[in-house]
Amino acid sequence: MPGAIQRAGVVAFCAEDLSDLTLEVSRDGRTFRELEPTRRQRRLPSPPGGAAGRQRRTMVEYEATVPAENHFLRLRWNGPAEVDRVELRYR
Repeated sequence: MPGAIQRAGVVAFCAEDLSDLTLEVSRDGRTFRELEPTRRQRRLPSPPGGAAGRQRRTMVEYEATVPAENHFLRLRWNGPAEVDRVELRYR
Protein backbone atom coordinates (compact mmCIF):
# COMPACT_ATOMS: atom_id res chain seq x y z
CA MET A 1 0.00 0.00 0.00
CA PRO A 2 1.26 3.50 -0.75
CA GLY A 3 0.45 4.80 2.75
CA ALA A 4 -2.46 5.78 4.94
CA ILE A 5 -5.71 6.80 3.26
CA GLN A 6 -6.39 10.53 3.45
CA ARG A 7 -9.73 10.81 1.60
CA ALA A 8 -12.25 8.33 0.24
CA GLY A 9 -14.86 8.96 -2.42
CA VAL A 10 -17.51 6.58 -3.75
CA VAL A 11 -20.01 6.98 -6.58
CA ALA A 12 -22.98 4.61 -6.59
CA PHE A 13 -26.26 4.26 -8.45
CA CYS A 14 -29.56 3.21 -6.91
CA ALA A 15 -32.83 2.33 -8.60
CA GLU A 16 -35.94 3.06 -6.56
CA ASP A 17 -34.91 2.12 -3.03
CA LEU A 18 -32.26 4.50 -1.74
CA SER A 19 -30.16 2.65 0.80
CA ASP A 20 -26.95 4.38 1.79
CA LEU A 21 -23.66 2.55 1.64
CA THR A 22 -21.64 2.41 4.84
CA LEU A 23 -17.98 3.42 4.58
CA GLU A 24 -15.66 2.01 7.23
CA VAL A 25 -11.91 2.34 7.81
CA SER A 26 -9.34 0.37 9.77
CA ARG A 27 -5.71 0.62 10.81
CA ASP A 28 -5.14 -3.14 10.95
CA GLY A 29 -7.76 -4.61 8.59
CA ARG A 30 -9.62 -6.30 11.47
CA THR A 31 -11.24 -3.58 13.57
CA PHE A 32 -13.29 -1.12 11.51
CA ARG A 33 -14.98 2.14 12.43
CA GLU A 34 -17.67 3.91 10.47
CA LEU A 35 -16.99 7.13 8.59
CA GLU A 36 -19.51 9.96 8.31
CA PRO A 37 -19.20 11.01 4.66
CA THR A 38 -20.84 13.96 3.00
CA ARG A 39 -23.51 12.77 0.60
CA ARG A 40 -24.95 14.24 -2.59
CA GLN A 41 -27.61 12.67 -4.73
CA ARG A 42 -28.96 13.47 -8.18
CA ARG A 43 -31.87 11.82 -9.98
CA LEU A 44 -30.84 10.94 -13.54
CA PRO A 45 -33.12 10.83 -16.58
CA SER A 46 -34.12 7.50 -18.08
CA PRO A 47 -31.91 6.23 -20.90
CA PRO A 48 -33.68 6.27 -24.28
CA GLY A 49 -33.41 2.51 -24.87
CA GLY A 50 -31.39 -0.63 -24.37
CA ALA A 51 -31.45 -2.95 -21.38
CA ALA A 52 -31.82 -0.02 -18.96
CA GLY A 53 -34.43 1.82 -21.03
CA ARG A 54 -37.07 3.58 -18.96
CA GLN A 55 -35.30 2.74 -15.71
CA ARG A 56 -34.51 5.83 -13.68
CA ARG A 57 -31.46 5.82 -11.44
CA THR A 58 -30.23 8.08 -8.68
CA MET A 59 -26.51 8.85 -8.55
CA VAL A 60 -25.20 9.11 -4.98
CA GLU A 61 -21.73 10.53 -4.26
CA TYR A 62 -19.99 10.02 -0.92
CA GLU A 63 -16.87 11.91 0.18
CA ALA A 64 -15.07 11.50 3.51
CA THR A 65 -11.88 12.62 5.19
CA VAL A 66 -10.22 9.60 6.78
CA PRO A 67 -8.63 9.86 10.26
CA ALA A 68 -4.84 9.40 10.34
CA GLU A 69 -3.13 6.01 10.07
CA ASN A 70 -6.02 4.11 8.45
CA HIS A 71 -4.89 1.84 5.62
CA PHE A 72 -8.06 -0.16 4.89
CA LEU A 73 -11.47 0.84 3.50
CA ARG A 74 -14.54 -1.39 3.63
CA LEU A 75 -17.88 -0.74 1.91
CA ARG A 76 -21.06 -2.27 3.27
CA TRP A 77 -24.19 -2.53 1.17
CA ASN A 78 -27.36 -1.81 3.16
CA GLY A 79 -29.65 -2.37 0.20
CA PRO A 80 -29.55 -2.55 -3.60
CA ALA A 81 -26.87 -0.32 -5.14
CA GLU A 82 -24.35 -0.41 -7.97
CA VAL A 83 -20.92 1.00 -7.16
CA ASP A 84 -19.49 2.88 -10.13
CA ARG A 85 -16.13 3.86 -8.67
CA VAL A 86 -14.09 4.23 -5.51
CA GLU A 87 -11.44 6.95 -5.31
CA LEU A 88 -8.76 6.92 -2.62
CA ARG A 89 -6.23 9.65 -1.89
CA TYR A 90 -3.22 8.60 0.15
CA ARG A 91 -0.99 10.58 2.50
